[in-house]
Amino acid sequence: MRAALVGVLYFLAAKLGSLTLTAEGTAIVWLPNGILLGFLLRFPERTAPFLFAAFAAELAADLPAFGLIEAVCFALINLGEVLLARTLLARWQFRSDFPELADLFRFLLIAPGASAFVAAVCGGAVYALFRGGQTTYLEFVRVWWFGDAVGLVLATPLVLAFRRSGVVPRVTRADLLVGVAAILSVVLLAITNDGQLPGVHFGPIVLLPFVAYAATRFDMTVASGVVIASSFVVVAMTATARNLFGHRTVAEAVVHAQEFLSVMGVIAIGLVAGMSSCDAPAVTSKSPIPPWRRASSSAGAGHENGCIDDRFHDGSSLCMVRDLSVSSVCQ
Repeated sequence: MRAALVGVLYFLAAKLGSLTLTAEGTAIVWLPNGILLGFLLRFPERTAPFLFAAFAAELAADLPAFGLIEAVCFALINLGEVLLARTLLARWQFRSDFPELADLFRFLLIAPGASAFVAAVCGGAVYALFRGGQTTYLEFVRVWWFGDAVGLVLATPLVLAFRRSGVVPRVTRADLLVGVAAILSVVLLAITNDGQLPGVHFGPIVLLPFVAYAATRFDMTVASGVVIASSFVVVAMTATARNLFGHRTVAEAVVHAQEFLSVMGVIAIGLVAGMSSCDAPAVTSKSPIPPWRRASSSAGAGHENGCIDDRFHDGSSLCMVRDLSVSSVCQ
């Protein structure tokens, strides 16, 4: 059942990505790899069925636009990228709930960093071989790398967090007002001309406060959803030559869009991970009490009451009865 779900989601995401294709056929944002990586990290025991479903979905999505050899090459490259990321993350002890900022660093370095780059080097060669023209090989590599990186940053945290987060806060009147302001900002972006309103610059940067609000107010699921929605606003306007980043060529606009989406996604994940690490309770060490601490604590009220007072880094103390059969926390 999950394998079928992976196949359907991969196919729909690939079709969605095809709407962001450049003239040479490379996608501005490629979400399928991020979706597949999220499922492999959550359900590692289902690796083979997930890969088979993704491979079939890739062929079904690519064949109308690409030849059979191209479609097979793209499928193998994309699956190889996801497998490489999953393997390296597992070896580096990545925790999929992002409990610390160190896990965010591991994810960014391995998935959108190393794995997407390796895939881009291979994918760029396929594009250059079958669709070479005015676009250079390095340009193919850059567009593929950034497109996959953005997709991994946007989609993987959403899959990892879906139905795993804690209680979502109730929507308040302030949340509704922020939502209305976000919609108004999108409308204003839609009517800009080369990133300008009459007398003032108005670009996609106005979306960042709303993403930050969602990341600090809600959980990873909501924050990732807001980031994806904001991303496709930017991508749709970039693909229709709205020139959100000012008067730029198509290639320059694509670069600016991919860079902006990457930064926006990293900000959202970083804020959620940072809030989670701040909210996590301090871990108290329960290592055995050294002999010299026992000796030094023998003259005190704690000893007179039959317990040993041992202070730890968080200010608490562990009192243990002499026979070590009962322990209690002393303030």
